[in-house]
Amino acid sequence: MIEELRKGAEQEKKFAEYSYKMYRDYRVWIVAIILAGACNFLLMSLGMGLSVVASVLIALGVVLIYGIILYVCRNRSIAGMVVRDWLSHSRNRRTERS
Repeated sequence: MIEELRKGAEQEKKFAEYSYKMYRDYRVWIVAIILAGACNFLLMSLGMGLSVVASVLIALGVVLIYGIILYVCRNRSIAGMVVRDWLSHSRNRRTERS
């Protein structure tokens, strides 16, 4: 059990370091800004007269969605580990009851 806790702590540390590096990586945010600009350009080219406030809100929304997608993709492996732990825990409880 102690060994499992050590492995879990090591994995959390590695994930924290990876997350920090990803958010510090300027290329990630440059891509997000380019996507936001492309989205605004597309809407303007479709003939929608956007105000400056609307353009800024759309750009912020695109950057937010991009950040959420990155977060979900990075956490997919951690979510899988959590689900596996939960399933094994519930399976152990069922065997203890019977």
